[in-house]
Amino acid sequence: MNRKKDNLIYRIFSKKKNLIPFLITIILCSSFVSSYYFFQPLFMKHITDEGLLQKNVHRIFYWCILWCLYGLCVSAIKIIQTSLSLRLQNKIKSHLYYEVFHKLERISNKFLSENTSTQLSSRLSADIDCLITVIESFATDYLFVFLQLCGGFLGILNLSYHLSLVVLFCIPIKIALLIVTARKKEKQTRSFITQLNLQTTLLGDIISGLSEIKLWNCTAAMHHRFERVLKKNLLLYRSLGTLNNFRDVLNDSIDLLLNCSIYIVAGVLMMHGKFTVGSTLAFMSYISYVLIPLKHILDLPYYIAGFKPSITRLNTFFCVADEPIYSLTPSSFRQADELNSNIDEFQDYIFKFENVSFSYPGEKVLFKHINLTVKKNDIIGIIGKNGVGKSTLVNLLLGFELPTSGQLLYKGKSYSINTVIQLRKEIAVVRQKSHLFNGTIKDNIDLLKNKSDQEIFSSCIDVGLKITNNEVQKILMQNLTNNGSTLSGGEHQKVILARELLKYSDIMIFDEPTKGLDENSKNKWMHLITQWKGKKTIIFITHDKHDLSVCNKKFIINNFTIGEF
Repeated sequence: MNRKKDNLIYRIFSKKKNLIPFLITIILCSSFVSSYYFFQPLFMKHITDEGLLQKNVHRIFYWCILWCLYGLCVSAIKIIQTSLSLRLQNKIKSHLYYEVFHKLERISNKFLSENTSTQLSSRLSADIDCLITVIESFATDYLFVFLQLCGGFLGILNLSYHLSLVVLFCIPIKIALLIVTARKKEKQTRSFITQLNLQTTLLGDIISGLSEIKLWNCTAAMHHRFERVLKKNLLLYRSLGTLNNFRDVLNDSIDLLLNCSIYIVAGVLMMHGKFTVGSTLAFMSYISYVLIPLKHILDLPYYIAGFKPSITRLNTFFCVADEPIYSLTPSSFRQADELNSNIDEFQDYIFKFENVSFSYPGEKVLFKHINLTVKKNDIIGIIGKNGVGKSTLVNLLLGFELPTSGQLLYKGKSYSINTVIQLRKEIAVVRQKSHLFNGTIKDNIDLLKNKSDQEIFSSCIDVGLKITNNEVQKILMQNLTNNGSTLSGGEHQKVILARELLKYSDIMIFDEPTKGLDENSKNKWMHLITQWKGKKTIIFITHDKHDLSVCNKKFIINNFTIGEF
């Protein structure tokens, strides 16, 4: 695994080098904007000492006009900075979603089967939004806070060496106390986030299992279980709130002592003619520019604790294993290309298993030394009990899994990325859990949006969807959501079948295609397969031996191998 390429920051900036000028410009804008907080107290000092105390209206106007002009320039730069910051966020967000889609194209089926689409999409969207918020904070807020802190220190040192010593004496004490409370706050925040995730997961589990809860009459037990988790979460929340309050009180107390000390020392200096009223006001402004940013910076570990889980989850997602076909080494590609270049492309077989064995990592063996040839225009039926590997066989054919040993060929070519891409374009597949997208029935049948209404209508009639010319638009424009939850199992399967017919493929793989169909629709579908004899190559996988009547070759999966039935 390439750790550098799996790093989130590398993914954001490696292919988007045009983001660097945005960052540099934002830094320059922030520097100019933060300079306002260095010069503002100086304007106040001159207005007070040269204007108000000397009763000189001209000096008041002079410095006020300069202050306004400078402030307007800062405001204009701030608008530019905000615009650049938003554009930077949009570019990064767009790039991250591109990377997510690119990863989803390659990700393993095992990962997708272990995570529900709703959980995965919600988590990815929330984590990306969290990351964008972090980038916004660091690109604008924290950069500005840091520059403001530097400006505050420079202003303090510029005005009075003696008062600077008072500040430098109190600041370390403040930092030490804030660090101690920040560490406790970070620890409690981590515990709170962990407990909150546990609460959310448990609530989701309860909602998903409501039917079982009602049937087993275990509502009270589940309520008690959720209540225990909730109470612990509320205790952590209260503890975190108490710590925040204690920290704020402590921080305010230190600030109060510091301000009082500064006024006392400034008063003594003024009595000796070494300080002015305007300098005192300016100095107090600089103090606020130091103390407030300092608190934000010391809060950084707590802030990191809040967004770190999102960063970790995104990094983990990008590190998930790809489909096995993408894990082949360059040498494997060269070997496959050399092998394919020596093979006649016009072989009479479509698929060929040569001594193929397969097992999932760390799990039992599913297939041992399979030898099977699927010739052109064969209609092959494969039967087997539940759990013997029928769906895994489909995954092997489609390149979602690769043999543990042995060789699998498609039209004489050994499986490689190019071979798999080619076969997926050429094959129509009906799987047990084919997905229906949010949209109309028409959208789900014509995924590529390149078929005529007549073609769609004919496809629907062929699979037994009850539809007439008069109501074709009404039915086809019916909206589907949540994987077609408003359709019956049979209607769902018919829409999938209609979709695959429009691929006009000469090679078709059916994994339990008649599951959920009524007897009439099933007979109609079997009749259609009969009409394809001698015209299409069909692999028909089923658990019902009656479905094998349309097949000219019949096989059974048993004892880790495939034999004639």
